[in-house]
Amino acid sequence: MHTGKPNDKQMKKLVAIWTLLIFFLADEVSLVDPQLLAKMNSSAGWGRLKAFNLNPSDFGKHTFGNVLLQLLLGDFMQLNPVLSHTLIETFLQYTDLVVPRVPTYEKDAPEVRERKEKMDNEGYKIFDALAQNVVLFRGSYRFKPGDPLAELLTIMRTPGGAPVPPELRKKIEARCTNGSLMEKRNKVDYVLKDRQH
Repeated sequence: MHTGKPNDKQMKKLVAIWTLLIFFLADEVSLVDPQLLAKMNSSAGWGRLKAFNLNPSDFGKHTFGNVLLQLLLGDFMQLNPVLSHTLIETFLQYTDLVVPRVPTYEKDAPEVRERKEKMDNEGYKIFDALAQNVVLFRGSYRFKPGDPLAELLTIMRTPGGAPVPPELRKKIEARCTNGSLMEKRNKVDYVLKDRQH
């Protein structure tokens, strides 16, 4: 991924990846570090530079090099990544809300801090430009009614934590594998099927 002008070898690779692309889909964008989004956008801009007559100083205005269809998917209420900060945390740094992982880069040298803050800001601007049309799903569409994992995730999202009820713990443990090679779920040709109730 590139932010500055790539060398010839890198440019050739970026052109091969990005020039013919007509659909860009990024899943789990709620977990994306804004710097990664900025770097991806820059890579797309360089890769589509000549074919679409782009100007490097305008990459932020032409998200992902003006790929025809751009779709970002994510759940901003899910757990955060472990070693980074997210787009929403970058956004919150400009509010009065206290968020434990808002990036400050206090331990970095001034030039490093400035570069990281600039990349965060660029990534947030890319997200902001793409977030003009939003479809909001309320509730969970990932789990079937009664799936214990949905309840466990709700507990995990509880600020400060919450105890896992013993009944839920038993349901989750029943779904875990013991690692035995004899267990059919560990076989290569195993296909997960809904249980008939």
